[in-house]
Amino acid sequence: MTAPPRFAGVHRLLSLIRQLATRPPFTHRAPDLQVRGDEPLPLVCLVGGEAPDRFLAALESALGDASPRIPHALVDADTAGARSAARWGLPGEDPAAAAAAREPPLLPLLDELSFRLAADSFGAGRLTRFDHYRLADWLSGHRLPPARGRDDRSAVLALLRTWSGRAPQPVGASGTDPSVSVAEVASGVWTRLGLWLLMWVGQGAFRRWLSQRPAGLGREARWFMRRQPYMVPRHSTDFLGFAERLTLDRRSFENAEQVKKLLVHAFLEDLRAAYRRRRWRWFPRRSGWRRTGYVTVLITHATGDNGGWELLRLINAVRNETGELDPLLVVAACDRPPDRSGGTDGRPMSAHDADRALQLWRRGLPHRRQLLATDARYLVLDLPEPVPPGRVGALAADDAAAWDPSETAWRLPPPPRLARRGAVEGLLAVVLVAVLAAPLLTVRQYWHEHCSVLRSQVDAAVSVELLRFGPDDAQCVGHSDSAAQVFGTNARLQAAQLRVFAENGTAARKRAEIPDRPMISLVYFAGLTHAGSDLDTDHAVAEELEGIALAQQQQHAASSLSEPLVRVVIANAGRGMRQAHHVAEQHLIPLIDADDSIKGVIGMDRTVPETEEAIRILGEAGIPVFGTTLTGTGLAELSQLYFQLVPDNTRQAELVARYAAHIGRDKVTVYHPPIDPDHPDEYVKTLRDAIADRMGDAVELVDWRDDVNELPPPCRRLDWAQAYQRELFFYAGRENHYRDFLRTMNDGCVDSDRTPHIVADDAVTRAVAQASFRTDDTFAGSRVRYVGLGSLVVLGGRDCVTYGRPAPALSDMQPMQSFCSGYQRLRARLAADLPATELPATSYPGERVGVAYDTVRMLVDLVRLGGRHRWHRAALVQLLREPGYEFLGASGVISFSASRIGDSRNIAILELAIPPSGDPQSREPEPSCVFLIGDLYRVGEPGSDTGNGCPVAPDD
Repeated sequence: MTAPPRFAGVHRLLSLIRQLATRPPFTHRAPDLQVRGDEPLPLVCLVGGEAPDRFLAALESALGDASPRIPHALVDADTAGARSAARWGLPGEDPAAAAAAREPPLLPLLDELSFRLAADSFGAGRLTRFDHYRLADWLSGHRLPPARGRDDRSAVLALLRTWSGRAPQPVGASGTDPSVSVAEVASGVWTRLGLWLLMWVGQGAFRRWLSQRPAGLGREARWFMRRQPYMVPRHSTDFLGFAERLTLDRRSFENAEQVKKLLVHAFLEDLRAAYRRRRWRWFPRRSGWRRTGYVTVLITHATGDNGGWELLRLINAVRNETGELDPLLVVAACDRPPDRSGGTDGRPMSAHDADRALQLWRRGLPHRRQLLATDARYLVLDLPEPVPPGRVGALAADDAAAWDPSETAWRLPPPPRLARRGAVEGLLAVVLVAVLAAPLLTVRQYWHEHCSVLRSQVDAAVSVELLRFGPDDAQCVGHSDSAAQVFGTNARLQAAQLRVFAENGTAARKRAEIPDRPMISLVYFAGLTHAGSDLDTDHAVAEELEGIALAQQQQHAASSLSEPLVRVVIANAGRGMRQAHHVAEQHLIPLIDADDSIKGVIGMDRTVPETEEAIRILGEAGIPVFGTTLTGTGLAELSQLYFQLVPDNTRQAELVARYAAHIGRDKVTVYHPPIDPDHPDEYVKTLRDAIADRMGDAVELVDWRDDVNELPPPCRRLDWAQAYQRELFFYAGRENHYRDFLRTMNDGCVDSDRTPHIVADDAVTRAVAQASFRTDDTFAGSRVRYVGLGSLVVLGGRDCVTYGRPAPALSDMQPMQSFCSGYQRLRARLAADLPATELPATSYPGERVGVAYDTVRMLVDLVRLGGRHRWHRAALVQLLREPGYEFLGASGVISFSASRIGDSRNIAILELAIPPSGDPQSREPEPSCVFLIGDLYRVGEPGSDTGNGCPVAPDD
């Protein structure tokens, strides 16, 4: 290998070329040229004997070691023509035949450069395919094939399609007209004729439009016709005409210089396209930003005879005439300097003054390119003869070491970080992860808590959100009317919701079949979710939903077209109704405002401050609320549209007082949990205060501070032998403490006849209904007494569940008969659908089933009385308040003409005798009525005259 030449100024010459080959940053501003970003590049002409050729050969090796790789090519102008001609000749064929196929390129040196630069050998991906140049060269080297038929454009179109590789396709696979087969599909003479005519006209128009447009050449056609000036594109009506002018047959009528300039301009345009930093003027083009080194072309032995000077002259002319920048750096070893070139004295400057020469060239470029000077783009440098290897030490140190690896190891600036491969994708991935992290985490949390995310976005009847009740307690609250969202995790609770949703589907189908049939909607509002397991609450809520589903089923079975259909939306306020106010304001009010068919909200679960706030919010929005189990005092004051289907705590206090007198007890000890003054349990507070107000000095109030087990057991009192016959113990608390309370109160009791006489409030019905309570050995053989709000339903007994008829004491009550008939079938379906652990544990109907059942039936009755009109909610409420309106339900008569609180309704103390454990003769216990007050079947009609007010069989 020949040693690289060393001469005076070689270091500065290499530095100059390295500087020119390095692409400036986008924000760079050249002080000499007053341009930003890319700069005009000179045509560097090296003269001086053999030194330039040797220098370019060594430079090509240095360029090959650059990092990142610089697209470059070393071409010998003397052999470029022969190489180009050999490449276009087909191997193994007669050269004369190959020449007949196409003429050699007009500019062999440019053709060789395009071939070298198109190679995928520069590490950063293929530079360009040179589509514009190759198309122009293809057309300029071929003759038009003879035209066949009437269309004289078919020849050039065929030539273009051959170049693009897209041969024309036949009209149909079989050569038949597709309009014929399409028309034959239609039936009817006129239809077939119309379709055939439409297809025939459309196909002809499409064929004519397509025939004028070569497929796959839109980008190139637009550039040749609109964005370049050579060969005067406006002289052609379209691209096909312009392409014809480039072919061998027509080229003789064109200016040869213009054709060559077009070829050079197309070549440079392909390089510009590869280096563009923007796409469509505004969008960044990353592949262009990654190119930090200009394309460097090294031409050796450039003379006037081998096309070297011709190519340099054409590049100079194209750059002057178009004014466009291009990324091509040409360094040529020339046999002579161009005319009128050089420095201040008219002679080429030496390599030692390369920096000064570049400065002078940049300073004079604006003026000389404006004059279209034939040498405006040349930067000519004179290279001295290389020194022999033995005399290298005589050179300056930098020139002597110019070709050392440490000096020639070119390091181009790295591309901007965002332009690097995978950078934008990585950034987008990070941004996407950051943007989607919260939604994905939300979706995961929603999924974990069985909370629908997507359905609430597309269905107005499903609106849910995930709210946090504690550090590890997130619950799904909102409302739903379909199986798309089911609240809670308990199997019985879920089955009850699905039964309601199934009836909603039945109502929708019947309404679709008969659009004139009226339909009302109700919202059932309760706390359906909680952390951990709470069968007491789950089964209590499930009872109400089962009663609602039973009422829906019986109503939908009616054949009369005037009978309303019933749709029920289930709303969840979370554990203990903690989010009742939020759900009412954010979910229920928008739903009800948008749906006139919703007549009211039923349920409400329990008396807590959040429930009271929800009642107030709904009342202010004009929405009636029907409390099915609330007994807190003063709830009617929160809203003029609030109705309570059970007596409040003042009536319960009256029941306790009258019962105490009935059994001869002159003292009542009320046990209750501690009451938080900042967040009181309104149910417990109002019940305690009501009993205290009712009985005065006969009441003793006892609360436990930390644990119910800290209460002193009555049986361990010294005066218990005398006190047990005159003292009544009343539990005023929630169901979650009731079992521990009973264990504590019975502790130390030896004689079963002297156990404390305990009555519990209505809240404990949730606990009493559980099989685990009645099978607890602690309570075996004991009697449990509690307040029943829907006592008539409970007293329906085992016969109601087993045979579908009420107990004899209620056999004359028709609503109770209808209820038991449906409830018996409901229990049978529950036995088939639920696991044994989730089945109702009682042998009698739950009171919540009956009260919820009556609430739905009452509202249906109101709509029925209102006729076929679309009654407003306020009108139904007014009808409910009309004097004389009574509704007889399974739980007794309901009337709100005198008060919006059902204080006149019956309320009883029930007693459940729990059999001894392991007794094979014991049956499933049923509650019995020990004391009852209030109306039974008619307003103002008291209970039986047996002294305790409880109903009895007709023959008793």
